[in-house]
Amino acid sequence: MPSKVVAVAPGEIALIDFDRQAVGTDEVAGPTIATVLSPGTELAVAYGTRDSIPLPADLGYSAVFRVEEVGRDASGWAPGDLGVTLGPHASWQRRSADDVLHVPSGLTPRTATFARLMNVPMSAVATSASRPGRRAAVLGLGLIGQLTARVLQASGFNTVAADASEIRRNLLPPSIPAFDTLADESVDFLVECSGTEGGVNAGLRALKPGGELVLSGVPWLRRSDASAFDVLDPVFHKFLTLRSGWEWQLPWRSKQWVPSIDLATLMGQSLTWLADGIVDVSGLATTIAPEDVPDYYLAVKTRTASTLTAIVEWEKQ
Repeated sequence: MPSKVVAVAPGEIALIDFDRQAVGTDEVAGPTIATVLSPGTELAVAYGTRDSIPLPADLGYSAVFRVEEVGRDASGWAPGDLGVTLGPHASWQRRSADDVLHVPSGLTPRTATFARLMNVPMSAVATSASRPGRRAAVLGLGLIGQLTARVLQASGFNTVAADASEIRRNLLPPSIPAFDTLADESVDFLVECSGTEGGVNAGLRALKPGGELVLSGVPWLRRSDASAFDVLDPVFHKFLTLRSGWEWQLPWRSKQWVPSIDLATLMGQSLTWLADGIVDVSGLATTIAPEDVPDYYLAVKTRTASTLTAIVEWEKQ
């Protein structure tokens, strides 16, 4: 019987068995090879930071699996294919074929799981008014910040990054300069990945007049008594753009007649960059067994985890 990781109640995470359902006509299904944790979002759900998300809830949203069952209308798929999808931490995936992308030849399933998380910075870049060649920065070098810095560089931006943690700064590729703080009015485009009021205010100070700040870090909790005036003043007087970086402002698949941006296309580009080594995610994750997921969540929450994230190995490689 397959199993999945579930937040049963705030702080209570368990591996629970579930029944396999028959594959639908437009679906593909098969055993999971690997999933990757998205610590910020998953901890917010698992520990009840946002009570608008009801528990129990399945955790995880990036999975690579081996296709075994193919619905009669699921064209383009055959048993044995590897697919990456927005699936949970579970030993069995069953998804609409439209929601699954092929893993490029030569790309390991572990690395392919990062393509889904890269949708966050990919969408921030795709919807930005800034263009390659401009000076861009990332504030906050957790997992999403690390991926954002790599995506900005791969997209052609003159990229720098900042975080108070020397350990996190050292995880960046040597080609991306890293600082503990950014100089005032030093960048044109900034992606804020800490999700904190302090990070936003520091980002606004770092932007040149006419610059753009994207909020990719989710403000799960209020962390200071910062005044709204601290935001309004630089936005108004420096003619800044301040906007959401939530990736789901874009559709998964564009249904328009004229081609437009969609998340599936961006995720496909991420897979290509990962396969070609343009984006390197080595050193960002450790590998754990499914039964170790609850302990790893606790380690992340208590800041004792040795890596920014973990890849859950459902099938030995």
